[in-house]
Amino acid sequence: MDEAPPQHNAPTLSLVIPVFNEEDVLATCLDAIARQTVVPDEVIVVDNGSTDASVSIASRYPFVTLLHEGERGIIPARNRGFNHARGDLIGRIDADSIVAPDWVETIKNYYASEGLDRAADAVTGSAATNLPQARWIGWLAGRVFLDLGYFPISRLMVGGAVLLGCNMAITRNAWERIRDDTSRDSNALHEDVDLSVLIHRAGGMVRHLRNLRVRTSPRSFRESPSKIWWRLRVWPVAVVRHWPVTRFRKGI
Repeated sequence: MDEAPPQHNAPTLSLVIPVFNEEDVLATCLDAIARQTVVPDEVIVVDNGSTDASVSIASRYPFVTLLHEGERGIIPARNRGFNHARGDLIGRIDADSIVAPDWVETIKNYYASEGLDRAADAVTGSAATNLPQARWIGWLAGRVFLDLGYFPISRLMVGGAVLLGCNMAITRNAWERIRDDTSRDSNALHEDVDLSVLIHRAGGMVRHLRNLRVRTSPRSFRESPSKIWWRLRVWPVAVVRHWPVTRFRKGI
């Protein structure tokens, strides 16, 4: 009889959510976290100077630790939460992410089965657009833009799997190794690709977990052409920032 793979102690997980004027979506996000089959050990909402009801909404949830980051931008807000987190793992989603009920359980089970010393430095998954009246369109949008676009193209540029900021987790040890090298300019590059390149540069690995699932709001469909063009421009900038050390540059 084959022996069962060894099981390691389940690691602790802190979940970080950067927030800026998210009153329309934040409660739905936090409600989904409250319904987890395995609850996160820490939930950190980082307010980035909201002028709406986001702070009061977050304050209604007793499991939320509310932090404030005065420097505007997704990267300073993310870093504030990551540096405060005390878990073995640091999860990261957006304020409009609706995590599947087993999201935390999926991450913890992966690291419990592999062991923190042998598992990937970070894990990620895909996302579907939350269109309650047309779920299949939301699924198709995720397939086309992420699974057939963002992930494979970024992998070619980086030389390894890349993270999706609305659905990811990184080990605290990996974050502590690379945090001083991360860019702080949220307008200049794609922060998820930047994080991924740094992990690979340090000899680490990003793993894509197919059963790590979230849904996001359809607000990206309402973005202006200039915002969409900005996203396309900043996507490869993180790779160019590390150009001499990317596998793409080496031709691998």
